[in-house]
Amino acid sequence: EQDTGTQQINQAIAQLDTVIQQNASISEEFSATSEEIASQATMVAGTTEELAAQAGKLRDAVAFFKINDDGAGGSDRSVPKMLA
Repeated sequence: EQDTGTQQINQAIAQLDTVIQQNASISEEFSATSEEIASQATMVAGTTEELAAQAGKLRDAVAFFKINDDGAGGSDRSVPKMLA
C-alpha cells in the first residue's frame, strides 16, 4: 500500500510540475503578446494623430475652394500664406 501511495504522490507531483511549466509558458506568451499590442496601440495613436492633422488640412483646402452662396465660384478668403 505504501508503494501505491508513494507512486500516486509522485504522479501527482509530476502532473503538478507539468501544469506549472505550462502556466509559466503561457504567462511568457501573454506578456510578449501584451507588449506587442501596446506597441501597436502606440503606432495606431500616432497614425490617428497624423490622419487628424491631414483631415484638418484637407478641410481647409476644401473650404478655400468652396463655391460661394451666389454661385459665382471662388472664395472670398485671401490666399493662405502657404499658397501665396
